[in-house]
Amino acid sequence: MEELLSVSRYDETDQRHCFEVNTPGRGYLFSAENEVDMEDWIETFQKIISSDAAENLVSGFMKM
Repeated sequence: MEELLSVSRYDETDQRHCFEVNTPGRGYLFSAENEVDMEDWIETFQKIISSDAAENLVSGFMKM
């Protein structure tokens, strides 16, 4: 799985409840069934991104 760089609402479409997940290679658009589900997905992806960033930071210190 590619590294996740960012996640955010995506309002540049007529479709509702969209959000974008960006990786180094490309961006992915997703659509949730409702606002609450969209916010839950965004929060979940943000936790994964934060976890990956923390893991990369720790592994960088371990290599020193």
